[in-house]
Amino acid sequence: MRTAIALKSAQCARTYRSCRTVLFIACHQSGIIGLVLTRIFKHTQSINMSLHPRQTDLVVHPENPHDIMTQTPPNTWASHYRFLSQNDIQVSEGNTDDPLPRNTTALLKPHGQPARPVALKHLSRDLSSEAQEIHLMEYFNDISRRCERENHCVESRLLESTAPDQRIFLVMQRLQDFDEPPFITVGEVVDFVRQVLEGLFYIHRHRVVYGFPYKEKSIGMDAAPLYKDSDMQQLNDQHLRPCTTRTRAPRKVQYYFRDLGMAYKLPDDTDAQYPWTPQDDIKCLGEIIDHSLLKKYTNLAFMEDLVRGMEEPGGISTAEAAVRRFEAVILARPEAELRSRLRKKNEFWVKGLYRNLKHYFRKRKDERYAAIPSLVPHHSQ
Repeated sequence: MRTAIALKSAQCARTYRSCRTVLFIACHQSGIIGLVLTRIFKHTQSINMSLHPRQTDLVVHPENPHDIMTQTPPNTWASHYRFLSQNDIQVSEGNTDDPLPRNTTALLKPHGQPARPVALKHLSRDLSSEAQEIHLMEYFNDISRRCERENHCVESRLLESTAPDQRIFLVMQRLQDFDEPPFITVGEVVDFVRQVLEGLFYIHRHRVVYGFPYKEKSIGMDAAPLYKDSDMQQLNDQHLRPCTTRTRAPRKVQYYFRDLGMAYKLPDDTDAQYPWTPQDDIKCLGEIIDHSLLKKYTNLAFMEDLVRGMEEPGGISTAEAAVRRFEAVILARPEAELRSRLRKKNEFWVKGLYRNLKHYFRKRKDERYAAIPSLVPHHSQ
């Protein structure tokens, strides 16, 4: 019985392959069949769209935005569609009946320029916590502070909606996880730690506590310089095709604090008690460095004392002290160590051998650049 079933299955498989081959040859020889199949597919797709209207994308749906705005309830994408379009913002997810998500992604499409992805967040001045975030975003993105090198708060601009709910949209630079693509050299990690310590010191210097609302996800990277064209990052995020990136060494990659949703400005009364303090910021950043880097790679042991001092109570108490301690540690590191490859813990020796060989040729190519990417380039004699 089982033998008969197996023979029958094999016969069906051969018949299917034969029919598929004949159909392919026929479609290749005559474009008529292909045209008919295309028409049938398009007709089926239009039927599915009519049966499932909620799957319609906001970008392609509204031919007449005015009708949508007048017929849909507030607090939906439709109620803000015209306003966002007038400010060159194209929302690429959801549909006109969906409620506004707190955070989403969009495309900024200035006239005559290529589109680039941005992060979009809506707030209200009526809520005290959100009003604080709006104030701090305006404060750190003031033109006099935006140009300061130590300012690592995310770049953003505010748009006040004309809709009845008077929402305020934060259009922010879209950032990638700071360790994606992964670090390659010790110097790249040193550059990351230097920038985030410098940025935290800058925030504290303005009497603001950051709060780290998303732990390690609170820190992002402007990865655009690592991609070979402006669209590759977006395509990679959507998993449409593989993405090839460059190394950080020849490029000045910048790291930013993503969100100020839990940040607040300290008043002059230093005796007041707060649930989150600057010391908590330092401890949290130390835990991020420890968990994401020190526990992952073997050749970062020279930063262990610094990180332990940030994590332990009674250790490093200010961001300025952390910056000074970090600078002293880095000055003692030879350039060859900074250019060396990061080695993962429990790395299989065959992979390690391959990565060493690959890194040898990459290092020779990158020798004319600084070992710490964002610093002044090194020129060999």
